[in-house]
Amino acid sequence: MNWLHLYAWIGFYLAEKYPIIDSTRIIGQIDTGIGFGGAGAIVKSDNKVTGVTTAAFIWAMSGISILIGRNLYLIPIVLTLLLVGVICIFERVEKKLNINYLKDAD
Repeated sequence: MNWLHLYAWIGFYLAEKYPIIDSTRIIGQIDTGIGFGGAGAIVKSDNKVTGVTTAAFIWAMSGISILIGRNLYLIPIVLTLLLVGVICIFERVEKKLNINYLKDAD
């Protein structure tokens, strides 16, 4: 269990125990905080921007962690496999584009 699971679990636990508490506020704060953290992974230098994929995956993993904190396991497994598949496809496309870009630069 990581900290995101813990925060999500606390939010849902308190919402079940005390119906007046809104668990979506904790989830919203997790999402906002992770969004700012992910934005810090994005770096621009010269004409190149890096870290966008890292930031997107940090944000996606926080959502998956919240689902795990709610004791939902099938959806996070499917989403994780989907994200791994997407990143593998994007890696191949990126390599192909870089090869073509380098050929055009010569």
